Amino acid sequence: MQERPVGSARRCGDKNRRKEAREGHPSAWTLVSCLMNPKKVENDGTWNCMAHEVFISHSSLDKTVADAVCAALENTAIRCWIAPRDLQPGRSFAGEITRAIQRSKVMVLIFSAHSNTSEQILREVQLAANSHLHIVQFRIEDVLPNEDLEYYLSAPHWLDALTPPLESNLQRLGTSVKALLEMAVEDLAKR
Repeated sequence: MQERPVGSARRCGDKNRRKEAREGHPSAWTLVSCLMNPKKVENDGTWNCMAHEVFISHSSLDKTVADAVCAALENTAIRCWIAPRDLQPGRSFAGEITRAIQRSKVMVLIFSAHSNTSEQILREVQLAANSHLHIVQFRIEDVLPNEDLEYYLSAPHWLDALTPPLESNLQRLGTSVKALLEMAVEDLAKR
């Protein structure tokens, strides 16, 4: 099997979406995800469950890295929500983002100079903090957070992705996110 380079034509989630479209129903993984976490399911009347565990926050200028992060996590069976892929046509952008963050367990923030100056990213991080999500900062540039973001990001540890290759950093990210998802399940069990 030929290895596909990061940023190639295949987008995250494409494999499952193509299979679901071909078969006319959700994949077994989608159904299992829905059954395991019914709080995070939206049913649009066609059994097309939109369960996810991770919200990926990124500047549109960092879309290539965000798509690589999404693909890497989804290849390890971690379901992600990422704009614009998962935006529902005809619904408000703000509402879609808010619902997606509130239904997540973890936010992965692709942190760069672009995201550092984005008002949209700041709003997403605020929503994640208010929803008590674990925030993983995947730092792709050597930039310190601005004062507004620093308020929310000062406590969590960085995951630096400054040193190539990106693939090894994506593996570390996957391991970190899996551990946080396990912690989130334990936290729910204690409630």
